[in-house]
Amino acid sequence: IYHTQSREESVESITQRTFSGVEAFFEYKMPYKFTVSLTYNTIMVHKSTSPTRPYDIGYWVRGMISYSPVSRLNSSIIFNWREGSESLRVTRASLDQDLEVYRPEAYVGERLPTNIRSDVNVSYKEGIQNDARIILFASASNIFNRRNAIDFRYLPDYTQDGFSRFSGSVFYAGVMISWQ
Repeated sequence: IYHTQSREESVESITQRTFSGVEAFFEYKMPYKFTVSLTYNTIMVHKSTSPTRPYDIGYWVRGMISYSPVSRLNSSIIFNWREGSESLRVTRASLDQDLEVYRPEAYVGERLPTNIRSDVNVSYKEGIQNDARIILFASASNIFNRRNAIDFRYLPDYTQDGFSRFSGSVFYAGVMISWQ
């Protein structure tokens, strides 16, 4: 359980928020070198000078299953399920005749759709000299290529045209060498 305050400054304004939340964590080490963990978070904004509450998240569930058959090899599957953030949606716009562009006139705070993402990670560590080791890794993020919304998308006249989306599936691999 936590309670905190934040302050964000930009050219346009200063936003102050007071929020609190709860986090619960469970982990179980199973036989055969499996570990299962589950985390639940909720964040509630109590006071805000912003018209939206993007950090006000009613639920965020994260689950992980990891398998480590030997001490140097680790693999995991991670699942995230989270309530969508709140964002401003334009409800009315008018044409500025002088500039020949539409200007938003009215907004409403509205929650975006739920975000769901699954990731897979594999890493292997090997000592290469006295205090040095090499780590090989490969990861796939958003493996089901779910199109999670990050904001509203509009046509030039501000009629809604769906959502802007997080990136699709991302695959990456690498090598890291570390010394102590």
